[in-house]
Amino acid sequence: MRSRPPVLRRARRVHACSASGSLEYAVLAPAAALAAVILLARGATHPSLGFTLPWAIAVPLGFGAAFAMLARRHRVGAEGRWRAILGHGLDAVQMLKQLASQGAVHGGAFLGTTLYWVGDVGCLWACLRAFHDSPDIAALIIGYATGYALTRRTLPLGGAGSVEALVSFALAWTGIPLAKAVLAVCAYRIFNLWLPLLPAAIGLRHLKRWRDRRRRQVS
Repeated sequence: MRSRPPVLRRARRVHACSASGSLEYAVLAPAAALAAVILLARGATHPSLGFTLPWAIAVPLGFGAAFAMLARRHRVGAEGRWRAILGHGLDAVQMLKQLASQGAVHGGAFLGTTLYWVGDVGCLWACLRAFHDSPDIAALIIGYATGYALTRRTLPLGGAGSVEALVSFALAWTGIPLAKAVLAVCAYRIFNLWLPLLPAAIGLRHLKRWRDRRRRQVS
């Protein structure tokens, strides 16, 4: 059995990564937009309008623009760096649209992503609860989503160091004292990143062995 050319394998990995990122934020971004609308309806002063309005306005407009551009996707050529980036993004949106249109088959993807975000935000809330009296859920979602504008998948070591700073400052902008936010985020990252690293490393090692055995069987 012939293996796929390296260029094709890299292209498939790029498309899969883009689609995965689109699926993640197809769930998180609307949740942040809804949280922003709730805060605006309350007339809350924390976070400020400069923090909530972008989520409330940009997310619906962004989704609308992305799906509107799908009709012109064939006009985006592969030449040029920015055209290639735009093409990958539109491919990811197209895959997201296909997943949504086949909800009976692929609905588990959206459910799994939703459960992941709920668990992750819940972990951060629990850590905040240890240092802060009553973190507001809507403000917490806004701070969480803003802090993860640069996702962990695009940063070395799961964003170690960078994510702690980004999320801490984002939570501080929502009204939580910075010292408490830093302590809570550091505790959250212990459970979120560092503790799972050991079983993940062991699992990766077994996965590589299984892949090598499969390759030998195929060849």
